[in-house]
Amino acid sequence: RGNNLPYCRLYDEGYQRIGCIFCPMSSVKNKARDRRRYPGVERAIKRSIQYLIDTNGYMERFHATTDEIFDWWVSNRHYYQTHPYQ
Repeated sequence: RGNNLPYCRLYDEGYQRIGCIFCPMSSVKNKARDRRRYPGVERAIKRSIQYLIDTNGYMERFHATTDEIFDWWVSNRHYYQTHPYQ
């Protein structure tokens, strides 16, 4: 900002990484912020997950729903930590 260069205001809103939404390298806090800020992107990702479930049996061995898979993704945890009985 001090050098008259283009500056993204997302940094002022607390983002430390910008460039992709729901980035796997992003913190859980940032992913929660993305969920509030970009609900349409969340819906699109969930449609993609559902497509993978329907056409390729994605995560079939876990018997997980689209919402469970997405929640696991944004949790930054190993799947077995969020679904220990599977």
